[in-house]
Amino acid sequence: MTAPVYRRPREYIPPYNYCDRWCERCVIDKTRCEVYQRETNDRLHHEIDGVDPDDTDVVIADVNKNFDEALLLLREKAKELGVDLDKVEDPPEPPPRRPKTDPLFRRARELTTAISRFLRDHRDELATEFKRPYEVIAWYYLQVGAKLGRISFREAGGTDDYDEACNILTAQVAHQGLSRMLKAIQEIGASRRTWRDELLSTMAGMQKLMKEIEKRWLSRSSALLEPVIGDQWWGPLQTAPILRKKQSKKR
Repeated sequence: MTAPVYRRPREYIPPYNYCDRWCERCVIDKTRCEVYQRETNDRLHHEIDGVDPDDTDVVIADVNKNFDEALLLLREKAKELGVDLDKVEDPPEPPPRRPKTDPLFRRARELTTAISRFLRDHRDELATEFKRPYEVIAWYYLQVGAKLGRISFREAGGTDDYDEACNILTAQVAHQGLSRMLKAIQEIGASRRTWRDELLSTMAGMQKLMKEIEKRWLSRSSALLEPVIGDQWWGPLQTAPILRKKQSKKR
């Protein structure tokens, strides 16, 4: 399968929208990245406690912890502004947003379930006999659905040129993750034919999802993006007018 030409920002766009969180391959200055600082701290504590940081339950627990911390910061800010969130009436229940009905998101969730089952059934052998491809699969399999879900939520609220660029960049992470997982599974399957047969339908589903991502997002034009040269994924780090304009609009 021929991969499409990936793109990066011409001007600064916060990288967390299109970050795959694999910090060891990243060219950005790590001292400027809060994601790197947090990820490193969490993984270190898990390893000290003898916990596998790539275990599905551990990853989900870390995500929930991040949400709890974000909620705490929100409450602290509300307190500074004199707002008691406990007394604020809940808004009416909104209609279901796109991720629950988006066929691409549902397909990504189905693939996540299938890969999670495979990892659970063969984790010990994978970790010892196929360490590198196992690391790739364990790293990306939860990201694909999360990235596509983020795009769907953003599109449901309407998009401008800036949001469109973020959607393309986010879709690239999902596409790249699928591509790397597919190669990792093929590498494992070359030695374990029974495992390859077990994952044939999953691999076909991954290829189909990649094509749909290419058609839906990666083929879109954007004046804010340019083709990637080599492995230089990151755009300029200085604050650009497009970012200042967007931030002032939000205020």
